[in-house]
Amino acid sequence: MIRRLLLLCVSMAITLAVKAQTTYSLSFNVGDYSLSTSGGLLSVFSSKTDERTVGGEHAPDLPYYPLRILLPEGCTDISYTAVYSDSLVSTGVTMTANSTAQVVDSIPTSPTAATINGPNHVVYQGIRDVGRYRYAYFLVSPFTYHLQSHKLYYSHQVGVSLSNYIISYTGGPTVYADDVNLPIWFNNPGDGDVYYSDFQPLPGGSQIDYLIITKESIISNFERLRRWKSTKGLRVAVVRLEFIYNHYQGSTNQEKIKRCIEDYYHIGTRFVLLGGDDTVVPAKFVTAKCGNYISTTPCDLYYSCFNGDYNWDGNHNGVCGELDDNVDLKPQVYVTRLPVRTGQQILDYTDKLISYEKTPQQVNYLCRLLDTGYPALGLWGSVGAGYNGDDARYYLNKVYDDYIQPWWGGNRYHLFKDQSYLVGGSTYFLNAANLETEINKGYHYVHEYSHGQISYWVIPGNYSTSNAAAQTNANASLVVTNACLTNAFDGEPCLSEALLRNPDGGALAYFGSSRYGFGDSSGKIRYSVFYDALFFYNLFRGIPLYNRNFGAVAAEAKRMLVDDSETESNPYRWLQFTINPMGDPEMPIYTANPSTFGNVSLSISGSNVTIGTGGVDKCAIAVTSASDYGLSYLESSRDETTHTFQNVPQEFTVCITRHDYVPYLVSLTLGGQPLSDTPLMVSSAGDNVFEVSFRHGTPVERDVDMSCDGVVTVVVSDIATGQVMLTDKTREDGFTINATGWKRGVYAVRVSSSDSVRTAKILVR
Repeated sequence: MIRRLLLLCVSMAITLAVKAQTTYSLSFNVGDYSLSTSGGLLSVFSSKTDERTVGGEHAPDLPYYPLRILLPEGCTDISYTAVYSDSLVSTGVTMTANSTAQVVDSIPTSPTAATINGPNHVVYQGIRDVGRYRYAYFLVSPFTYHLQSHKLYYSHQVGVSLSNYIISYTGGPTVYADDVNLPIWFNNPGDGDVYYSDFQPLPGGSQIDYLIITKESIISNFERLRRWKSTKGLRVAVVRLEFIYNHYQGSTNQEKIKRCIEDYYHIGTRFVLLGGDDTVVPAKFVTAKCGNYISTTPCDLYYSCFNGDYNWDGNHNGVCGELDDNVDLKPQVYVTRLPVRTGQQILDYTDKLISYEKTPQQVNYLCRLLDTGYPALGLWGSVGAGYNGDDARYYLNKVYDDYIQPWWGGNRYHLFKDQSYLVGGSTYFLNAANLETEINKGYHYVHEYSHGQISYWVIPGNYSTSNAAAQTNANASLVVTNACLTNAFDGEPCLSEALLRNPDGGALAYFGSSRYGFGDSSGKIRYSVFYDALFFYNLFRGIPLYNRNFGAVAAEAKRMLVDDSETESNPYRWLQFTINPMGDPEMPIYTANPSTFGNVSLSISGSNVTIGTGGVDKCAIAVTSASDYGLSYLESSRDETTHTFQNVPQEFTVCITRHDYVPYLVSLTLGGQPLSDTPLMVSSAGDNVFEVSFRHGTPVERDVDMSCDGVVTVVVSDIATGQVMLTDKTREDGFTINATGWKRGVYAVRVSSSDSVRTAKILVR
């Protein structure tokens, strides 16, 4: 009855208090914690994830965990009572103090003793908003330490009892891109059905899903990317910067771009690609502060947040990003950047991206993670025992054990200064040449830990932009790193740019900092490496939902730490500004060897087409006009196993996608005949046979993107006088069919017959 009353109250445009009394708790397992004494100081270590610190550098270093309680819409204040039951753990102890954040370099710090009492079990952080939801944010710990008595206490359950909800509802703005995963974000997700009305997305025909912003001189080079995204069922808009500058209001070009993005956000846009480096699409520069460090940094997060002060300069002193500037750090759209300058760089990246999405290698590569790095911070005393001073190996092991392995069944390899476990059994240790060799073997994920400069990772020999440009890994990598500066795209070229621009390999995406990274020597997952950990944690747990799109996973890793970025000179706030995701925002990230759609059904009745996925659920089914790649007809349906599309054009393309499935793609006429540009879906895991109809004297071509391992053989049967040629489309020269030396790319299988109409079976091995 209380919750129903709350719902009625939020529908009234008045201010009132509502009595409620509900307790929300976190439970803890004592087995998740261990105590370690070094130099007379006691430290608490945890195997739990998502750990925070509170109380400042003189407070005891104890683990705190987020407790986010969903509140009624319009709630402006609450009352609460902490709920816990203490038991004594240890007496006569001196606790280690919170460690100080350090720039990722080679100078370790030493632990110090806590000199003030820490906060109690519960610390209230205030009322916050995410998407259209409002919540109370608490940090809770199973431990508390009394400095005067030198006693450490533990409670197996800690909670808060809320009462006196103060509600002032004024009917806030409509929010369209509502993608908050309630069961993950809040501790009381069930209250969402009571506190908030059902979310109503925009009608499919009126929205734009994916926005590309670039300059006029290179806009045509994004056409192939637009075609592919449209084929998958995304409504794509490509907007010229020159148009934005002439048609939008703003004191700077950056503000004009942001207003354009917000306009598209209000018609449903979720993904935004900034199509160029800072010389093409200007970056917003903000001031980051951490301790004695101050830096002006490019910050693409600015373009995705529309609440708070619009220009991030609320105090109007010309310095953006200060604590009193009323900066909103919660992204409402997923913005990434493709740091390119030329049309050819766009085409090279697009080829890599489409190859990854459309025809992924179905064995080995997609389930490989390479952990690599070199000591950068050092570790306290007994924390680093057994690691021979290698904090890179320590932290990457801990990220894998706590944030990856529980949710992912792939294969982990590593390459460190004095330890390796590698594909093919190689036993060499880390240097630039060996890392280049390893990446060429094809690792889907590369997690790198080291000091960094703009153009290189600081490892023996310095892995630099020249190494990145020389990579020939046809199966490109997703790179996640804590290193300083290597993503400084306002320099030319930085390491991330060299990896992304490489036409023969390198990287598909880069998640790293454009300025300093931060860490500490405590042995706990904090600061830069915490962002890395949350990227993988969200990816493999499927947070957010959909297809684990790169932009969404990157944004969610940052959004999970926004609540901890609300103080000045805070390393988390610094990293919110300096970490810039590079790559395609909508790219679905494979997390397993993909399956294929084996029993798709298509039924044509007049201009209506019914498509079934063969019983595979949670699919996106799209039909687009084949002649113009979805410009005149584009209809899509999500989360269905069958759907009927009406008024389909004479020539159309069907595309079915689902996470960890190879896209099903076929182009047909309403008469059921295949179109000549239907791609061959080729797998190195087995043989695929395709039937093609040939007319007298007319060559037929099929695009085929083939894996790089093994011999490729094309066999044509049932053609009396047929000819077959495998052609490299990027070079337009003939290519030997039974060849082992060719590199991965998009090829055409050309089959011609001088005979009458024949049906040929093309077998690709």
